[in-house]
Amino acid sequence: RRSTIFRFSYLISHSYLSDSLQAAAAFDDILARQATVALGVSVSTDAIASRRLPLPIAMHGTGLRKQVDLAPALIWSAASLALPHLLDTRAADGSVLEAGVLDRPAIAARVGHDAFADMDAHGWRSFLASGSRLGRDLASAWHAMQAELGGGQGDTEVRVLRLPPGSVAPAAPAAGRRPSLLADITGDRERCRFDMLNAEHAAMPPGSRPRGLWFGLGKESGLFLEALPRAYAAFSPAEWAEAVARYLGLPSPVCAQLAAAGARLARSGSQRPIPVDAFGDALAAAPGVAHDHVAKLRHDPALNLLASLARGYAGTYARREDADIFGSVLAGVPPAGRAALRRRRVPTVDLVVVLNGAGSAPQLVQTLCELKSISYCPTRYGQSDTRRCQAAERRAAAVGGERRRACAQLDEELFGMQPGQVGPMQARLNSFPPIRALVIGSFGEWS
Repeated sequence: RRSTIFRFSYLISHSYLSDSLQAAAAFDDILARQATVALGVSVSTDAIASRRLPLPIAMHGTGLRKQVDLAPALIWSAASLALPHLLDTRAADGSVLEAGVLDRPAIAARVGHDAFADMDAHGWRSFLASGSRLGRDLASAWHAMQAELGGGQGDTEVRVLRLPPGSVAPAAPAAGRRPSLLADITGDRERCRFDMLNAEHAAMPPGSRPRGLWFGLGKESGLFLEALPRAYAAFSPAEWAEAVARYLGLPSPVCAQLAAAGARLARSGSQRPIPVDAFGDALAAAPGVAHDHVAKLRHDPALNLLASLARGYAGTYARREDADIFGSVLAGVPPAGRAALRRRRVPTVDLVVVLNGAGSAPQLVQTLCELKSISYCPTRYGQSDTRRCQAAERRAAAVGGERRRACAQLDEELFGMQPGQVGPMQARLNSFPPIRALVIGSFGEWS
């Protein structure tokens, strides 16, 4: 409550809208310049990022709402809290049920006694038609918000902005919550803006990067914006700038400079170097860069973290990079297959955890987990599907089949099984519940 934004919002809610908009715009400009310094890149250079910035994190924004946008809702909210209590509330016989804080004839002429007790018959009509400056501000602000959102047309849930200005009142709150006109107005506008972004991205070509980013984002993608900068959410300033740029679809502060300089990424063996792109997609996606060390930098820390969370927070047994799952099977490879075994890497399982099994009688069951990370490329993110996180979900759906095919191939090479026969490796895999795939996407989404 001591923050600058909270104090400024309080000031706006007690000012005329026509007086506060210029100050609100100046305040927003200051915040935009601070964000540019913090991010290393200007959000204003990208129209979509600029529209996402003030949206809540749950709608793939940053929660940095603009005071220019909040001002009409703040003033309407303050007026709805104050005006109904200025005048006495009276019974049908004229007796005073609740004394008002400023019952004066001039105010009664403009507001009307008991006007807000019967919204359908009276409500704000007398006040908005009274010619007062605040009445004019409230009416113009309400009409402007309705015009911006098209009256809440389409499938968007609109709680209060569909009402005529004379009948404005908070919607019925959810259980345990107090009525809040401010939350209702802000929610209506943000839901409509989110749905507009959804529709615009759905109309883009399936292979476009902005479309792949928008529909790739999941509810987990912006979690780092809400976390305290310590422990698992500790970022250096440079890492923070890169993470937010990735999240908003802005060029990488580091890779943009390298791309402008024409830098190329060397790759192992005879693979040709590839140019650095402004978003850093090639650095993460291209095979052979730094002997695939970049991929390991994403996979191994995440795997260590998952094992730590399983042990420390879930209190369960967890083992990472487990080669013993198939070790007993491989120990029985016949002589004819031992030469092939020496040429093959011993298969491991990323993570083995003990979880409650299904059924009416709970039992602890060892569960095999595979962690995968995917990079942005049109092949993975260029689908026409507009459901969220489908690139990660498609990759997760393929993991079980990949492991079964790998075990079948080992059965053929090491144990001499014929295609279609279930060998020792497949039998060992089948002795566990279906493998659980954990996929981290290019934009921080999870399967």
